[in-house]
Amino acid sequence: MTMHSNQSLGGGRTFAAPTPAGVKGLPLVTGAFFFTIALIGLCSFLSVESLRYWLPLVYAVDYILLSWLFVLRFGTIYALLRPTGIAISYFNISFVLGAWTFGQDKILNGAMVWGYESWSYLHAIVGFFLLSNWVLYIAAVAGGEVRRNLKIDERRRPFSHSILFIICNSVVLLVLLAIEVPYVGVIRPIVALSIGYALIVRGGKFRWAALALLIVVLAAFSENDKRNAIFLVLPFFWLDYALVQKRGITAKVFLGGLLAAAGLFYLIVAMSIMRGYGQYNPANFFEALSYVPDYMLNSYALSYFASNFEYGTVFFHSHNALNLIFQDSSLLAYGESLLKALFVGVPQSLFGYKPASILDLYTGTWDPGFRSVGGSFPIIVSAEMFWNFSWLGLIPLFLFMVLADRFYAYVTYHVRGWRTARVVLIMAALLFYLMYVRGSGLDIFVAYMLIAVVVTNCVVRPMDWLRRNIVS
Repeated sequence: MTMHSNQSLGGGRTFAAPTPAGVKGLPLVTGAFFFTIALIGLCSFLSVESLRYWLPLVYAVDYILLSWLFVLRFGTIYALLRPTGIAISYFNISFVLGAWTFGQDKILNGAMVWGYESWSYLHAIVGFFLLSNWVLYIAAVAGGEVRRNLKIDERRRPFSHSILFIICNSVVLLVLLAIEVPYVGVIRPIVALSIGYALIVRGGKFRWAALALLIVVLAAFSENDKRNAIFLVLPFFWLDYALVQKRGITAKVFLGGLLAAAGLFYLIVAMSIMRGYGQYNPANFFEALSYVPDYMLNSYALSYFASNFEYGTVFFHSHNALNLIFQDSSLLAYGESLLKALFVGVPQSLFGYKPASILDLYTGTWDPGFRSVGGSFPIIVSAEMFWNFSWLGLIPLFLFMVLADRFYAYVTYHVRGWRTARVVLIMAALLFYLMYVRGSGLDIFVAYMLIAVVVTNCVVRPMDWLRRNIVS
């Protein structure tokens, strides 16, 4: 049975709230566990060389099964927008493509190729990641349903005069795009989120075209921070889902998603050309866009893609981190990289000690010279938990993901009753969450969220006050 509400947040949009139609979790969790054990057992019968050959299929099968279980459990494909669903998708798609690219000998980095060929604990590494996939799924089940709030806070006024809000924030964003100061690459996407918030709440047939244009503009000035532009898609999808409260995907939405994916693909390649891939030396971002077709026909295109989209490095460094720990258990950090988050902004001289981040620990072990000049190799959060606690890392992984999913369920329920600045802050949390699980480290997540608090209170909140009180 479906419940409906005629209440609107402005712009004439009507929001419906279907009741959850998922399947109870315990049978699915049990089935997923036995499937995971069977898949690990099957891999154990393969030689290391055979496992390398079949590894893309192993991860692909596991991901397809878990995605199907997400839909069964929660009754909608939008369940993959949960923090656990995002993590499972990002990790396993990267693993599938990365393992395939390495298997095709399309990696140009000689050190990565040597490391890949020297892994002597591949069976255990794959076993851990398959188990961590299952842990992510049971964390989603434990995280609970995303229920619907049919009521709007009566103190909340309709989002009228959104054009003024969009124009004011666009001016701020243009100023930020024109300057280069510390942390401007973090501030820009937060202001862009506020513009996206207004576009989504305002509604209209062309809101996604406007959002796409917003991402393109941000990307054009952020070729060295492409994640900050591309990852905006996640909070935009979340807010649209949370407000409109859809459960299924229509043919129109599916085709729109394909077009959006193609556009993002084109955009990422163009940003990579700006960073020097293919040696086209474009004068500007829009010239780089014209080189994309030729770039895709380049004999090294597959090798470039592995770096452009980072799936080659995500696959390699996450697996390589586990291999290093298996080789030398003295590298275990015992929670040091997690403790680092408590020392954000605290000078080392105050206590005479400051924990090392996961970027310091892993990169400093694998390539000390690269780390000494500020370079870093991120490893996904599952690998970070293993670096800290070995196999017991599955426990903090589960606890962290349960908290993340429960927070997601809470904000999705309450978002319709919150003011603009708070919603933009939540969108920023989703954006930086994806950066964290990708491997930036909990300390960077905390630092970025502190910046987001300042920006939403000093920029977004005054703009929203102007919209609500100055213009009648």
